[in-house]
Order: sequence, then structure tokens, then C-alpha cells
Amino acid sequence: MPTIGRPIDTSDLLPTLRESGCTICLIGIFHEKKPQPDNLQHVEGLSKTELSRCLGALPRSALWQSVMAEGVARCDPSASQSLGMKGFVLALALGRGYPAEYRWGLILTRPHGHFSQTQCQRLVVKLRQAQNAFEQPSDEKGLGRLLLGHDHRLLAADLHSQDSLLQNAEAHERVTSTVMPVVYQRWPALPIAQPVNLIANLDGQRTWVCLGKHNAGGLPDGESWVCETRPLHDNELPAVGLLDDPRIVQALAYLHDNLQHAPRLADIAKHTHCSPFHFHRLFSQAVGLSPKHYQQQLQMLIARWLLRNSHLPINEVAAASGFASHGHFTSTFRKHVGKSPREFRESKNP
Repeated sequence: MPTIGRPIDTSDLLPTLRESGCTICLIGIFHEKKPQPDNLQHVEGLSKTELSRCLGALPRSALWQSVMAEGVARCDPSASQSLGMKGFVLALALGRGYPAEYRWGLILTRPHGHFSQTQCQRLVVKLRQAQNAFEQPSDEKGLGRLLLGHDHRLLAADLHSQDSLLQNAEAHERVTSTVMPVVYQRWPALPIAQPVNLIANLDGQRTWVCLGKHNAGGLPDGESWVCETRPLHDNELPAVGLLDDPRIVQALAYLHDNLQHAPRLADIAKHTHCSPFHFHRLFSQAVGLSPKHYQQQLQMLIARWLLRNSHLPINEVAAASGFASHGHFTSTFRKHVGKSPREFRESKNP
């Protein structure tokens, strides 16, 4: 399954910050008038209490007004104390993106001396690289990526999704109103950073939706969601929305979460407190496929995606797709797809 990380990839940014001696670091996609807890994507050096105080004081500060107007602002230790950030502070903000009221930015503090012009320029470059990595994630055809706040408002979108949203501003609300109720039904106590996936019908298009939840600062209302969408063909997995039977809800979540282990019918039935025979009938009626066929189609979906979009050896693709052996994977894949995994990878399949 695709790995859902934070929208701001800090792998290149953090080493540069640490080289410059930062003791406090806030990185996020900030509302230009009122930064909120779910705007944060990386936090270091502040307790929850200090972070809450800082976010409350920022909008009224000269530092914030200056960085939103000029893209860069500094303040010395005497001015930084009102923000709960002791030391020399640097704030950077990139130009307006989409939505226009949000800016990619960072706020840094270090104990000795202002940041040099060269350090500021390097940090701008690294932050812009992180923005580009989110907005242009890969060459994968049809991939869309959204960053949602705790209340599902849109904080950022990749370029493909931006184009769609500019043509149809209601598309974001339709995604969240379709997908998020299903997520909360299937994973009512979803842990932070645990990716989940489901199949949804978005504007008549079967869509594979992968989501991950984060809370960089650990504050109330600090959760944000990364949501990736990939279109499917009509002959792939059916879209399954909200369900009345909690046993099938549990079964779908269990199947998607444990695909690597290829759970048996008896395992899934036990998880839902049903007999295998009764569960098989209930699942088939609700989903339109038997548990076995649904699981196989999900395995093929994962396998095809990995073969197209990763360089994993085929035996590792097999394991990630829930197959115990290379031979079983190859024979099942050929039966469903009409080609061996190697032939599929080497062909130009959509």
C-alpha cells in the first residue's frame, strides 16, 4: 500500500535547521491571519502549553505581520519572549499557494545571533523543495493529494487536484463528505500515523483512497489528514460506503489492515463474532463479492500498484500483497491479469 507521510517532507530540511543551531522549530502550512494547531506539520522544542501560547500570540505579533507581508522576519530575544520563544527568531513564508489564505512557512529560534542571509536563502530553498514534493508527488497518472484540517477544511493540494478544484470548487467537499464518514465508521479510534485505505465512489468514478492522520504538536484540534486518491477501472474493486451491519464494517477494516497476512475466512469471521458460513453470506450480500474474491481483488490492486510504482523485487511485492510464495503470487496474478508480474511491470499498463 502507498506510504502516507506528512505533507512536509522534513528529511532534507531538518539537517539544515540543526546545522544552524535551532532549538525551537515550527514548520507548517499556516493560515495567514490565524495560524491554528492543525496547520503544524513539525514541532520541536516547545511543550504543548508553550506551543498553545505561541500560536495564540502569533497573529498579534509584529513578527507575524512582517513575515506575511515580506516573506521573512526576524526578532531578537527581548521581542521573542512574548511568543514564549526565548532567543533569536527567524520566520519564513513562501508565496500564496492554494488555497490562497495558506502559506508554507517555518518559525525558528536559536540562542545566539541572528540567522545570516545565506542561511535564510538555504532554508527558503529547502522549504520550497518540500512544497514541490507535496504538490508534484510523482509521475503516477491520476494521483491526487489533499491536506485536510481536523475539521476537513482544505489546507493544501497537489497541482493535479488544484486544477480540478479551480474548475469545480465543490469537489473537495464531495470528497470529504463521501470518504470521511466511512473512515470514522470503519476506524473509530484510528491511531495517529496509521495509514488506512478504502474504495469510494467519487463523482461516479471508483477511487482508491489512502489516508493518514497526524498531530505534530499534540494539541486539541491539531489533527490533519493527508488524503491520496487514485482512479480505478470499473472491473476493479467495488466501492463500499456506509453500512448498516457493524460486522461487515469491522470485516472490511480488518481485511484492508491485515492484507499482508492474508487472513483466512475463519479468521475474519472470528473477528466479527460470526460463524464462517453466516459471515460469508452477510459479506457477499453487503459488498457484492465473496470475502475470498474481495481479498483477491484487493491483493491484485496492491500488487499492480507496487509493480508500476516501486522497484521492489517481485518476491517482496508478493509478500506485501499477502502471498506466502513467489509461485502462488505469479500464478494468481497471471490468472487475474493475464500476464506474469514481470511481464506486467515491463509493459506500459495504465
